[in-house]
Amino acid sequence: MNNSKIQQNFLSFILYIYFFLVPFEYFLVTSVGTLLRFLGFFIGIYSLFYLFFQRFRFTNAIIYLLFWLFINAISYFWAFSSEYWLLGFSIIFRNSLLLISLGLIRINLKTYNNIIKTYILSGLFLSFFTIFYSIYSFQNIFESRTFIYINGVLFDPNYLVALLIFPLCATLYYFFTKPNFRIFYFFSYLIMLFASIISGSRGGFLTIIVVSILIFLTTSNNKKKSGLYYLIIRLEFTIFFVLFLFIFISQFETNLISRFSLESLLGFSDGGSGRLQIWISSINAFFENPIIGYGSGNVYQANLLFFGKAVGAHNLYLSLIVETGILGFSFFYLFLSYIFFFLIRRNSKLELISFIGLLIVCLFLDSLSAKYLWLYLTFMLLYINNTSISNKNIVVKYYAN
Repeated sequence: MNNSKIQQNFLSFILYIYFFLVPFEYFLVTSVGTLLRFLGFFIGIYSLFYLFFQRFRFTNAIIYLLFWLFINAISYFWAFSSEYWLLGFSIIFRNSLLLISLGLIRINLKTYNNIIKTYILSGLFLSFFTIFYSIYSFQNIFESRTFIYINGVLFDPNYLVALLIFPLCATLYYFFTKPNFRIFYFFSYLIMLFASIISGSRGGFLTIIVVSILIFLTTSNNKKKSGLYYLIIRLEFTIFFVLFLFIFISQFETNLISRFSLESLLGFSDGGSGRLQIWISSINAFFENPIIGYGSGNVYQANLLFFGKAVGAHNLYLSLIVETGILGFSFFYLFLSYIFFFLIRRNSKLELISFIGLLIVCLFLDSLSAKYLWLYLTFMLLYINNTSISNKNIVVKYYAN
């Protein structure tokens, strides 16, 4: 086995560990930081060392991301609070560097698919902790939501569901496309769905509904199978899914069920836990400083001025446009658009629908400091990099020395 093969296998092994541990980042806290951060730092250094021996060119996606990062860096000079800027910029700087270094790595398709399966396994572990181990969870009396509590850390259930969206999409997609493991993927989907529901995340629930419907209606990859075959498979899925709802609906607390009522989902009963008011104040803050914003991390300072509390925008896009204005938001928009249209051109249904799920769930959460955003973007860049090698219309090219 040559050195290149050994390096590739070693990197694949490290990536498997990293993607398995990502959902558990908050529980791997030590006195000097999270264990996952050290692993991510090692991957970043190794990736840059690996790239040093290759000739490569950046994709437009990475170029847009670098420009956005540059705008965040220079926003220090007009930031309303240097403390918030330091906190916000340090988070996106670390995650962006890791994203870029991983996004430039060349892995084979087998490794990429194994990373997805590793993440599915991690999502199952996370779901089992949420559902079955009461010692690791407790019930919030007011809303009857299930929280995971491990190693002295309380895991926000909204972020839990956001982390599960990709493995949920993958299991449902594989249910329709991999007949040999259909039962495993179906029950994996149900387990993660149940964990998502008892977490009480309404934005996550809406996202899961959308991506599940998209996969249900559009997945029919095998041209050798007839339309009748996929009709039967969809009918099977519908029957078992309805049975699942009837069996488990009795396990839900009344207060939890009320969170998923149409009135609550539309934000009429509680304003989306105050999100509507926060969104309005964030929009007002943007119109007061639309071009360059308030500086990286300073959405909290902006809402302190317009909402009376130092809170996040609970919306990725509002956070972006409040912090760096139209200038910074435009580059991040171009970054996301590049990924979106690339996936459309490649007809990559799993990645495209998962990416749509990410875009939707980011409507309800502060995502820049959350691992799920950078994790999903890493999946997308890994996919783009390793499917564009043979496509002359894509900028990225790798050449062996």
